[in-house]
Amino acid sequence: MFIDLGSSMDIIYKQCFKQHDLEDKARLEPVDFPLTGFCNEVVFPLGQIAFPVTLSDGEHSQTVTVNFMVMPATSRHDVLLGRRSQREFSMITSIPHDACGFPTETRFVILYSSKEVMYVDDEPPTKNLEANVDSKLVAEQVNGHYDAKGEAMALYLEQARMLISQFQTFKINHINRSENKHADALMQVGCYQFQTPS
Repeated sequence: MFIDLGSSMDIIYKQCFKQHDLEDKARLEPVDFPLTGFCNEVVFPLGQIAFPVTLSDGEHSQTVTVNFMVMPATSRHDVLLGRRSQREFSMITSIPHDACGFPTETRFVILYSSKEVMYVDDEPPTKNLEANVDSKLVAEQVNGHYDAKGEAMALYLEQARMLISQFQTFKINHINRSENKHADALMQVGCYQFQTPS
């Protein structure tokens, strides 16, 4: 599960929805509008469906019924909780602490994210990263030369800086889209496949 401060929608990804039984799948309701992601890509959900979601520390819990959009894409996360369900949980999140908190009937509960590092093909995680982007605005914001305008962009920038802090060295460069068509194509595929902030 991924808690996304920038997403206005709650999302179930295709690989998770396929694991549900036929009775649950039959409850899928059609959606006649697309969702627009962070990279301005437009994706039509497979439909929408409501499930109860329980957050718990093992002793104290809160359950909320969440209306999910089912996305025709895969992700390393099965479920994304957006701002709508976060409000229903009365959730408070802290990116620096990798934690979220919410009230239950008996006490206020704090959950911390997993610190496990994901490996790909048994290779160790990358320690040094150089990124080339076609958006001068993004490059300058990440480099600290421009301020982020608006709450959503400020949250994305905060998340980006949190991820950057995990590398020993990081560099971001602005390259015109016309000079890097291959990377631009990969970016479009990545935005569709993972549908992170939306």
